[in-house]
Amino acid sequence: LDIIGTMGEGLDVSNYQHSVTGVTPLMVLARKGRVGDICMLLSFGANCHLQDNEGKTALSWAQHAGQKEVSEI
Repeated sequence: LDIIGTMGEGLDVSNYQHSVTGVTPLMVLARKGRVGDICMLLSFGANCHLQDNEGKTALSWAQHAGQKEVSEI
């Protein structure tokens, strides 16, 4: 999940938060149940405690979507 810039520098997007909603990649993947991708993001240092603008974390997103396996991770 590195975006290669024009200078060849990697940009870490694992903790990116949308400027309006506060949504992170981890939240989106948690809602979709993408276990492998979630594990990869967490290994890259994604912060699972970040909150969107409504105060919900990736865990909240997973629970709301009924993603039991993701919730356990």
